[in-house]
Amino acid sequence: MTDVAARDAQAAATGRASARPSRSWTEIGTEIGDRVYTFSIAGFASLVPILLLLIFIVVGLGAWPALRAFGISFLTTSDWDPVANHFGGAAALYGTIVSSVLALVVATPLAIGVAVFLSEFAPAWLRQPIGFAVDLLAAVPSVIYGLWGIYVLIPFLRGFIVPLIRDTLHLGVLPIFSGPAYGASMMAAGLILAIMCLPYISAVTREVLLAVPRSQREAALALGATRWEVIRDAVIPYARSGIIGGIMLGLGRALGETMAVTMLIGNRHEIAASLFAPGYTMASVIANATLHGEPLTMFDAFGYYLIIATAGHDTTSFSMTGGLQALIEHPDELERLRKDPSLVATAADEIIRWVSPVRHFLRNVAEPAEIAGQRFEVGDRLLLSYWSANRDESVFDDPFRFDAGRKPNRHLAFGFGAHYCLGAVLAKMEIRALFAELIPRLKWIEPAGPPELSRSIFVGGHKHLPIRYELV
Repeated sequence: MTDVAARDAQAAATGRASARPSRSWTEIGTEIGDRVYTFSIAGFASLVPILLLLIFIVVGLGAWPALRAFGISFLTTSDWDPVANHFGGAAALYGTIVSSVLALVVATPLAIGVAVFLSEFAPAWLRQPIGFAVDLLAAVPSVIYGLWGIYVLIPFLRGFIVPLIRDTLHLGVLPIFSGPAYGASMMAAGLILAIMCLPYISAVTREVLLAVPRSQREAALALGATRWEVIRDAVIPYARSGIIGGIMLGLGRALGETMAVTMLIGNRHEIAASLFAPGYTMASVIANATLHGEPLTMFDAFGYYLIIATAGHDTTSFSMTGGLQALIEHPDELERLRKDPSLVATAADEIIRWVSPVRHFLRNVAEPAEIAGQRFEVGDRLLLSYWSANRDESVFDDPFRFDAGRKPNRHLAFGFGAHYCLGAVLAKMEIRALFAELIPRLKWIEPAGPPELSRSIFVGGHKHLPIRYELV
């Protein structure tokens, strides 16, 4: 030790620093890993403001045609006259803000109260059922809330709450509570939004309160604080940022709600001070969209809902089962896909062409036309046979052969032009996903009985396809 100290002193006296010991590869690798990790999380964090900026840019570009045509008056006027081509969004902006603020004013105290009860007072056997019941409110569809509001909430407001506020409490002198009770109103929309926001705020607040360290509570109790003072002065301030986050989540739910608000707010392009008056929101403007200045008829609206509920279900499932049978009947094509998985993309189109789950459509001729030497006049009925079109010898080479690599594949299973299926991309993606995962896992597959087809001449396919198989 004396020799080492003497050597270090001599080196210092001569101005030479002792040599720095070399670092091991493990230390160097750890340092590099730390830097990579730091830069990675910084990059991921920077994506959030970038995404927000992109959202603002996309919204701005979408809004630019309206702002360019109507100027700043689009945001300051409430005129909405499609015939005269006068449009103002002030009423929708006002209704969106007022209904959302009203929802938060009502929902936030209730949600925080529920969260405080469940996290601080409720016994263990009661906490889970009540928490589940509150969270279950988030799973109720918007249309159900809207129907409940029409048949329960609006009659209750019109018959009891509005007379109580306006007449019994004599608050009708205030502009916010003045005017007749229409039923469908800003108050009805705000209250239904409050019910819909409550589970989001409550769930986040409850989890944040449960995450407050026990030492925070024990310290306040040691200083002589009561149970309520512990919650007010120690627990809630500690969890304030999380509670605010839950409120912002509820605000987002309120701003984006469409159907329930549209059914209850009254949909009137007018800025009214009274909460009892009808209003409008940006979401309800979209929901009440018109075609050529005319709203959709009830029959058309029902038809669209029926299409949304059923169209993509049967056609996609029929294509999948029909495609699986085609691969069973053409084992060479199955082996071809197994050897070259990249062919799954073209195979999806070939499966759709081969199955053609939509058999036919009947159309009315809108303009005189001549097709393949046949003359059609306005009002004639024209039957479009998709199964036949997808086996047209003039379009497809060897159309009665299943070819997983067929390219090009100009099939018409999704329709054409203005009638092209809106779910075409999703249907192809689902079919590709199924066979991309299934084919590599199949060791062998064979039929286990005769297939059963659905009894339909419109949308048809396999109802049952018995198979035997073994996975790798």
